[in-house]
Amino acid sequence: MGDLCTEAPVAIIGSFYLKPMQRYLETFEELAVSGAMGAIKEFKGQLSLNDLDAIFLSSATAANVIGKEGQHNWESIFASNFGLNIGLHAFPKGSEALHHLITEIKAKESELVLLLGCDKRSDEQYFSDISNLSIDPNLRLWNWKWQNVYACTAAKYLYETNLIHDDLITMAINDRYNSTKNPKKLKDFLPLIEKSEKRPLYDPLTVDDFAPTIFDGAAGLILCSSERAYDYVKRPVFIKSSTSVTSSSEFWNQESMLSYPALAKAAEKAYKTALIDSKDIDLVSTDTKVTIIGPLVLEGLGIMEFPALKTISKYITILDPEYNESHIRYHNNSGHELVINPNGSTHHFGNIPGVSGLYRLIALYEQLSGQAENQVNTNPKLALLQEQSASGMKQMVHILEVE
Repeated sequence: MGDLCTEAPVAIIGSFYLKPMQRYLETFEELAVSGAMGAIKEFKGQLSLNDLDAIFLSSATAANVIGKEGQHNWESIFASNFGLNIGLHAFPKGSEALHHLITEIKAKESELVLLLGCDKRSDEQYFSDISNLSIDPNLRLWNWKWQNVYACTAAKYLYETNLIHDDLITMAINDRYNSTKNPKKLKDFLPLIEKSEKRPLYDPLTVDDFAPTIFDGAAGLILCSSERAYDYVKRPVFIKSSTSVTSSSEFWNQESMLSYPALAKAAEKAYKTALIDSKDIDLVSTDTKVTIIGPLVLEGLGIMEFPALKTISKYITILDPEYNESHIRYHNNSGHELVINPNGSTHHFGNIPGVSGLYRLIALYEQLSGQAENQVNTNPKLALLQEQSASGMKQMVHILEVE
């Protein structure tokens, strides 16, 4: 495994995002600029783009972003629009950009930076056909795409744990409930008991289980060195640790496809660097693009014991029908309450590659700084953000703290 761990003396001091939607009329470049300007305007004249030392841009599907030529193009865009002549670094994922940003601030190469994500998924849909890869032939059920891989993983999880099919469907329904943009009570969306005949519509083994990928979006965060954080805001959010670990192969080619070895190692290193334990965390946001990823990640982070799906399903099915929060409240063995996915995770924002991780990072930042509209905890101190590649090979864990 290749791994990086950064003790992160960095603080988030501001954020801005454009609401995810289908087919923004703006171009890709205009969306990115809107995200950048929105983040700066949050400071009401206290900051300008000229105060920035660097811009870290993430976008997964814009071919003109990645590489030296792409970075030069973007430097030209910002220079022509704002007269900025500063370093610009491009990455395919927000967490990768964040990790390298932290390294640069720690090395004192920059003090005030913009972390910017942007993508236009509605222009063209991208589907990954992995039928030509050497996957265990025993798992070949139909034409291979990511959906098929995760459906097989879910089926194997049920088989290995002796859980019933309804446990998986219950979690899938809850994820769809989390994705509703308008506040609804659980009973108004899809009662888990009264309308059980509709459950097959959400069965991860037979239907498209991915979080929606058809949205456009942009998000930006302003970060600075910890020493300067209180110069800008009264309640900065500090990044205690940032860890990235890459395993040697995809999870389905490993000894057990029901775990992410890279995640367990990333979490262990992140906890050690931040001097905390998993039981200390108040908020966690997981990269649940697909239903089965949820329990696998919570187990890998050491937050829930295997099988986590049983714990989650039990929690959901005993909810009061009047319940109207899009997250899970979990009490660990020591009695500490942990809120899982305070804003509905990837299903709420949409799976916008290069941007969805930043949306979830902003959600945790707003919860910790007390700016969230739906404050789920009166005084949260520690939060964890987990992000991963589609294959699960790369796992990233970030620990956030507010004083």
